[in-house]
Amino acid sequence: MSLLIELHEAKLPFAVIISHEITGTNYSVIYQDRLIRSKEMIGAEINYFLNIRKQMKLISAQGIGSVWEYNNFRLKMPHSLKYNYLIRNQITKNS
Repeated sequence: MSLLIELHEAKLPFAVIISHEITGTNYSVIYQDRLIRSKEMIGAEINYFLNIRKQMKLISAQGIGSVWEYNNFRLKMPHSLKYNYLIRNQITKNS
């Protein structure tokens, strides 16, 4: 069974990021498993996401992509985990 299906059936919070790259559209799932994890989605998971998208909340949409969350992912994630994830993936800098 795929990760996205397991997260959804267990009602665990997660987010899906859709990014429009030069090479095409990339879909990634972000979830919490002791740390915040990110995994690129495969075809079956993308189809499943498209089927359950009406149960998810669009939290950000820009020309370069969008972010969809399930079960209040942002609010249920501890602040320290969010901060560490942003630093580790060089999304923000520690100043």
